[in-house]
Amino acid sequence: ETMGNLFPDLARKWKEISFFRQQEAGGSIIHRLGTVPAPWYPTGSGVAIDGMCGDISHAFREHTLSSSTAFFNVYWPRVQKAMNSVISSYDGDRDGVDLGGSTTYDQTVSGKQTFTGAQYLAALRSCEEMATMVNDSTSAAAYRALFSSGSAWSAANLYDNGRGYFVQVGGGEIG
Repeated sequence: ETMGNLFPDLARKWKEISFFRQQEAGGSIIHRLGTVPAPWYPTGSGVAIDGMCGDISHAFREHTLSSSTAFFNVYWPRVQKAMNSVISSYDGDRDGVDLGGSTTYDQTVSGKQTFTGAQYLAALRSCEEMATMVNDSTSAAAYRALFSSGSAWSAANLYDNGRGYFVQVGGGEIG
């Protein structure tokens, strides 16, 4: 969050690149500008769940740091499209808990865990707030329901009181 506060113009430019250059028609946001081929992304492109959720949360931050609604009015339709893409791609059963995927760390996580799960929940809350701002109560309620069920499930199932930290369940693969 430091960049948005110290270098707001740079942070806005980053969101412009994410939502106007990297976003695909279906809403997914390509990781790494899609320009550098690598063995794990032979075409130089790929989608990273943590990156998409971060872009969504950062768009909300950019709006809250702005004194006008101009940024929000331009970006909200694209942000909502990205959020809906995350939901359909990573939370197919719509329980508010994502099952992981490719990440910006060039690692794939699978199973129910808090690495991408917490970022997903933050993006859902950001979208709930933004949907509320445009009086889209249907979308706001849907994002809230996913956030509420995902938060409750994660707290009940991913936190190990005996160990004092969060754990990963179901699949549990990183790599």
